[in-house]
Amino acid sequence: MNDPLKNKLGDWWPILKPIFDSQKFMALREALKQEYSSGHVYPSPGNVFRAFELTQFHDLRVVILGQDPYHCGAATGLAFATNNGKINPSLRNIIKELHDSHGLDVNKNFDTTLEHWARQGVLLLNTSLSVRKGKPNSHKKIWDGFTIQVIKRIIANHRNVVFVAWGKDAADLMTKAYVKHEEPIMSLFPEECETSHYLLTAPHPAAEAYSGGKAGFFGCNHFVKINEYLDTPIDFLNPIDNERRHLVPGDEQYVPLHSEG
Repeated sequence: MNDPLKNKLGDWWPILKPIFDSQKFMALREALKQEYSSGHVYPSPGNVFRAFELTQFHDLRVVILGQDPYHCGAATGLAFATNNGKINPSLRNIIKELHDSHGLDVNKNFDTTLEHWARQGVLLLNTSLSVRKGKPNSHKKIWDGFTIQVIKRIIANHRNVVFVAWGKDAADLMTKAYVKHEEPIMSLFPEECETSHYLLTAPHPAAEAYSGGKAGFFGCNHFVKINEYLDTPIDFLNPIDNERRHLVPGDEQYVPLHSEG
């Protein structure tokens, strides 16, 4: 692997180097090179490993698993994030759940890049790190096994990480990544027991768009549960939201967040 990538990955490099040195990853690189040369692929080549760049290993506290990058051109290298302010159904429902769990109306100016999450130790990791334009899950075979190996190395080399698996694909990946004595991860990481890591599962946020809001993602309360587990909470909200949350009637900048009668 070339030095530029090594520099980008920072302290992830010694953790992920065994993966990069494998024959399977060499084949992955060649397949990816062909894909980028033959058509439109997202994200841009320089952003494929961006999730690791923004969230260094020593800062890691939370892993949120997505499926693959947006195939419409909004992909940034961070799962669920966009860089153009466009909000697709998944991100819209994530933002709604976040605000509902904090008793806030949705902030229409919410930072869709999610970089304020990444810089606080939230690894926004897709199971596939690239996708062909207009063809969701088209690179699943290319990245098959890569994310599982990443998760395995996090489990083995870190402590007290919150893993968030939204949807069946993410839950299945966690099961494959953490197997001990032939038992699946679900029996080893029950949500309410004390372990070296913590697993939260829920239906995929996009499912709410097709179920009339009854899929089960809304109300999962994962953002609150994450911070109940961590010693130092993640500030998932934008600064403007925090300002609004702490203001009370009578404050000069107070704006009602709900219908207050």
